[in-house]
Amino acid sequence: MNQSFHWKRFWCEPDKQFQLDDSGYLLKPDGEYGKYFSPDIVDFETIQDTPCLVLLGEPGIGKTYAVRAEIEELEKKTSEKTDSVISIDLKSYGSEDLLHKVIFESEKWKHFLNGTHKNYLFLDSLDEIRLRIPHIANLIIEGLKAAPLDRLFLRIACRTAEWPWSFTDGLKKLWSEDRVKTYELLPLRDMDVIEAAKQVGINADKFMEAIAEKKAGPLAAKPITLDFLLNLYKKDGGFPSSQFELYRKGCLYLCEEPSKERREKGNIDKRYVGYFSAEQRLAVASRIAATLMYANKFAVCQEIVGEVRPENCVSIKELVGGKEKSSIIFDITEEPLRETLKTGLFTSRGPDLMGFAHQTYMEFLAALYLIDAPLQQIKSLIAHSVDTNKVIPQLHETAAWLASQRNDVLLWIISNEPQILLRSDVTKIDDHTKERLVVELLKRFLSEDLMDDRKFRDYYKKLSYPGIAEQLENIIRDKSVSFIPRRVAIEIAEACRVKELQELLAGIALEQTEDYSIRTNAAGAVLEIADANVRKRLEPLAMGQAGEDPDNELRAYGLKCMWPEHWATLQLLKNIIIPRKDFLGAYYFFLKYEIVPHFPTEDLLTNLPDALKIISQWPYEGGDIDTLGLISDEIVHSVWFEIPDTSVMKGLSDLILQRLKNHKHICNEKMWQNLIKDEVKRHALIRYMIDIDLPPFLRTLS
Repeated sequence: MNQSFHWKRFWCEPDKQFQLDDSGYLLKPDGEYGKYFSPDIVDFETIQDTPCLVLLGEPGIGKTYAVRAEIEELEKKTSEKTDSVISIDLKSYGSEDLLHKVIFESEKWKHFLNGTHKNYLFLDSLDEIRLRIPHIANLIIEGLKAAPLDRLFLRIACRTAEWPWSFTDGLKKLWSEDRVKTYELLPLRDMDVIEAAKQVGINADKFMEAIAEKKAGPLAAKPITLDFLLNLYKKDGGFPSSQFELYRKGCLYLCEEPSKERREKGNIDKRYVGYFSAEQRLAVASRIAATLMYANKFAVCQEIVGEVRPENCVSIKELVGGKEKSSIIFDITEEPLRETLKTGLFTSRGPDLMGFAHQTYMEFLAALYLIDAPLQQIKSLIAHSVDTNKVIPQLHETAAWLASQRNDVLLWIISNEPQILLRSDVTKIDDHTKERLVVELLKRFLSEDLMDDRKFRDYYKKLSYPGIAEQLENIIRDKSVSFIPRRVAIEIAEACRVKELQELLAGIALEQTEDYSIRTNAAGAVLEIADANVRKRLEPLAMGQAGEDPDNELRAYGLKCMWPEHWATLQLLKNIIIPRKDFLGAYYFFLKYEIVPHFPTEDLLTNLPDALKIISQWPYEGGDIDTLGLISDEIVHSVWFEIPDTSVMKGLSDLILQRLKNHKHICNEKMWQNLIKDEVKRHALIRYMIDIDLPPFLRTLS
C-alpha cells in the first residue's frame, strides 16, 4: 500500500453497525445520510480521549498506517515538557525481558511515572510478536499496575482474528468498563479511492467506472486490494475482461500474507499464516463460504465455551474433515481453517466469531466451490425446496456468479428467473443467448411476473446486442401493453444506447395522448442517446407547449435538451416556471444542480438588464430549497459588479423595490451584506435611486 495516501480513516465498535453504499464503499459518515445510517462510526479524533483503546483490523485494511498517522499527529502536538508518546512495534521483539525493558524501564516511562504529564503508549502488531500472546498480555497488564492510570492513554493494535478477548477483560479490571473501548478499522470511502487513483497518475473517473463495471467496489474499499487494482489498471490499462477472473485474483490476493515476517515464520510454523499457500487458503475459504451460504449461517465460531455455540454459526470442528484441492490435494484439519480465518477475507463478528469482510466475497467463493459440481447438485443447493425451478432469494448473487462460468446453469436460469442474470457478467455471453435472455426478461414483465423494475436499471446496459432495437421497438410502440414493460423497454434502449429508436422515442415524448410516465421516460432517453437534431424536436416540452405536465418532468427534459446546445441562457430564463414545493423531481434537480453551479454564463453577462426583468417577477423565499432564489442570487451578484452602468441599476432598483414591498430579502442576506460593503457601488446605486424619485425608505440602504 502506498504510504503517502493521507486518508481520513474511520472506526466502529465490533458489535455496532456501519453502512456500506451499494458499491461496497463506506457510506460517508459526515455525508448527508451517513450520520443517520451509521451513527456509531467515529474518527480517531472523537475517541482519542478514551484512556484505553484496542484497535483492530483485518489484514490489509491499513491498520498499521492508520495508527502510525495518529502517532505522527500526536507527536506534533506534544513535547518533552508536556505530554509524551511511546511507540513500540511489538513484532520486533522475541524476549519478554527485552520487551519489559523497552516499555517499562525506558527513560520516557520513568519520566512519566515521576512526572505529572500524560503519556500515550502505542503498542502495534500484537499479532506479530514472536512470543505467546497470552504471556505478553499478562506482562503488559502487570507492568501497567504500577502506572498512574489517570494520566496514561494506552493504544494496542492487533489483527481482529488474533485478538485475545480475555486481554480486554484484564484491561477493564485495571481501568473500568467504560474506559476501555474496542474499535475496528473500517473500509475506505469512494473519495479515498479517487484520491489514490489521482496520486498514482491514473484517470480517476475512468478507474472508478471500470471498478463499477466489474462490481469491484468491495475490493477497492480495502487498501491492500486497492493497491492490487491500481497496479493492475496502471500496468494493463484496465481490468481482465471477466469479472469472475478479477474477483478470483482479488480474493487470492487477500489470501496472501502481506507481512514478510509472518510469511517467513509460516514457512516453518503452522501457528502463523504462511504455512499453507495462498491457493490452499483460497480453497479453504471457498469451503467456508459454501458452508455459510448454503447452510444459512453468518459466522465461524473459533472457540466453544461450555459446548455452547451462538446461533447461526458453525464451529471450526464442524468444518474439519475430508480434503480440498488447489495445486495439490490436502487434508482439512483445524490448521488450514484457522490460518484462512486470519486472512483479509474475514473480519470480526464479535468475540471469537469470524465472518466474511464483505458479502460479495462469500457469494463469489460459494460459487467458486461449486464451479465443477454436477448441475443437479448445484440445483439441490441453490433451488427452493417448494419450487425447484426458483433460486432461493438469498442465493441469487451466487447463482449469477455460477451462471457466468457455467452454460448449463446460465440456460437453466434464463428459462426460469432471467432477472437474476442481470447481476452476472452477461456482457461475455454470445448474442443468441443474450437475445434469449432479453426475450425471457421482457416476457416476465409483460405477464406481470415481474413488477418491480427499478432495482434492475443499473444492469440493463449489459444487454446490448445487434438485434435489440427491433426486439424493443415492438413493445415500445404497443399502447395496449401496460406501462411497466414499455418503461422497461425504453430504459433498456437508453442503457444500451439504441440510437435506431431515437426518432420513435422523440415522437412518444411529444405525443399528448400517451401515458405521462411513458412520455417522461422517452424524453429522458432522448436526452441521453439522441443526436442534436432529434433533441431539438423536444423544444415544445421546454416551452410548456406539449400538453399536461403536472410534475414539470417533461419541461425539465425539454430544457436540458435545449440549453445550452440550442438556446442562449436568456431564452432558458424566459421558460423557467415556479417549481412545485411538494415534489423534488427532475425539474427541481435541473434548476439546482445544473443551472445554479454554471451561473452566470458568459452569454448572460451581456443580457443582465433583461435577466433582471425576468427574475424580478419570480417569488423569492431564500434558503437552499428555493431554486429560483438561488438562480436569482447569482444574477444579482453579477449585476452588482456592473454598477454604475445605468442599464443594470434600473433593473436592480426595480427588483429591490418589488422585494421590499413584499417584505422579502433582496437576495441572500449574507451575500447582500458583503456586497454593500463596497461603498462606491452602494452610494452610486443610492444616488441613482434618489434621482429617479424612488420611495424615501430605500435611502436606508446607505
